[in-house]
Amino acid sequence: MRKETLFATFLILGLVACGGGGGGGDLPAPEILDVLLPILPPLPGSLDRSFGNQGSIVSSYPQDDMAFASAGDSNGNLYVTGRVKESGSWRLAIWKFSPNGTSDSTFGDQGIVVDQDPNYLRSEGHSILVDEPRARLLIAGELRRNTYPDAALWEYDLNGTRLSSPNLSTPTSDTVPEAAFALCVHPTTSRIYLTGFRGTEMALWQAENAELSPIYFGADGSAGRAILGTLSGDLLVIGGARDNAGSEDMTIWRFGAIDQAPEVIQSSLQGGDEGLTATQDSTGRVLVAGHCGMRMTVWRYTSDLDPDPSFGNGTGYVKFLDPTVSDSRAYAIRADQEIYVAGYVDRSDGQSKDLALWRYDVDGNLDPLFGKSGLATHHNAAGGNGADIGRSIVFDLEGRILVVGESSASVLNRDLAVWRFLP
Repeated sequence: MRKETLFATFLILGLVACGGGGGGGDLPAPEILDVLLPILPPLPGSLDRSFGNQGSIVSSYPQDDMAFASAGDSNGNLYVTGRVKESGSWRLAIWKFSPNGTSDSTFGDQGIVVDQDPNYLRSEGHSILVDEPRARLLIAGELRRNTYPDAALWEYDLNGTRLSSPNLSTPTSDTVPEAAFALCVHPTTSRIYLTGFRGTEMALWQAENAELSPIYFGADGSAGRAILGTLSGDLLVIGGARDNAGSEDMTIWRFGAIDQAPEVIQSSLQGGDEGLTATQDSTGRVLVAGHCGMRMTVWRYTSDLDPDPSFGNGTGYVKFLDPTVSDSRAYAIRADQEIYVAGYVDRSDGQSKDLALWRYDVDGNLDPLFGKSGLATHHNAAGGNGADIGRSIVFDLEGRILVVGESSASVLNRDLAVWRFLP
């Protein structure tokens, strides 16, 4: 793709320079472009126009619906979790899309499952895993029975049938608000762990005996946003915590053993920073994305959790500093040879948030061949002039990039949206 893209770029630039074979410097004749453009390969970072409605699909659910996380299976199907508005209350929702972006009519009710359990006043999913060996979906989130929400773990089969009552963090009473933002199945123990918050403290739970057993609560002013199980046996919780001066710092809690206090690693950046998503690359390095102040930021650590000196010109981090952007944030990251980050950008001209997909090389440099100087954006997937936000990244079987999130026609009308970009 890179060679063909470069060839196409140089061909068009050559035509511009030569004026299509006439004088120098004039644009090529329209009839030449009409012939060339359909046969030239699309540029990396372009929307895949063969997907959905010119590159994106938007939910047709009659009320508000929002997507927070997604996961793919080995057949190219896409599972999404989030919430939908039902009779004035948010309810957990799960969607299944086939590889071509259409709803899978064999899943739930025409491709969607909505939690209608009358025992709960509200529920929503924040994280989802596809456990194909056990033919199940694992979903972490929150549900409310009375005054406060509880962290919750649901199990569904791959057809959308709930397998059991949800595991709850406080099965008998709720005295403080709790929620789970992320889960993982540890690769060495197969145990299920969830992280989020309890009151104003980071929380780590283990799923066992139909409950969520508390493992650890962090200091006041902390929350877990992502969780990773490493092949070395460690468990990493990523999020934010206040430092001694009261400023929030991106924080990694490393648990070498579940029954021992974790090692705490904090970012040294100034301006209030938080990790919202994390991943490991094939060499064991840990990448965290989120924000520092109002700037999207990516950190990379060695497998020993030292700032990686080979990333970001020796700093171990990169910030997105486009002067035309007043606010940017990351909610998803995937990495190996190339690093993809999804979230949003808010332009300084006062326009609404745009979906953002960044691509960095292995050293932390924006890829100039992707999108516009390393950033691909999209606005108005749902029409109107609301916010478009990317919250999850999945690669399909052909290596194309699926970004799942939301698009708003207006403040009061939010819809699940899926975009497919070309690598």
